[in-house]
Order: sequence, then structure tokens, then C-alpha cells
Amino acid sequence: MRPFKASLSTVVSRFFLMMAVVIIGGFTGQLWLIVFALPIFLTAMLAISFSPETTAAKSAKISTPQSQNKKQVA
Repeated sequence: MRPFKASLSTVVSRFFLMMAVVIIGGFTGQLWLIVFALPIFLTAMLAISFSPETTAAKSAKISTPQSQNKKQVA
């Protein structure tokens, strides 16, 4: 879970999902359903990304193996 990493389309779709939850909960009289709009709102406004870390970022953290260093020296 990384804040401020979600794309603009994800933020907009979460906003529309939040509005749908509020409207459906309000029109049907299910006020407990409106409570679920708060976490959706917070994830939209904070642009939280739930996707795993990319492989490029992971590979940048890994150091080169010793066998490659020996080939370069020899």
C-alpha cells in the first residue's frame, strides 16, 4: 500500500464508486452503507495504490553477483 502512487483514472473511478455508494445508500435508506464511503473517499483522496512493487524497482535494489565481478576483472 503506497500513498500518492495511484493514477488519475484510479482516483476518478474511486470517486465515482464513492458517490454511487452514497447515492444508493441514501435512496434505499441503508445508512450503514454510507459508512463504507469514507474508506473509499480516503483511498481516492490519498491516491493509495494497492499494486505490488514493480520489478524494475526490485531489481535496482539487488546487487550484482560476485561471478560477474570476477569475469570483468579477469
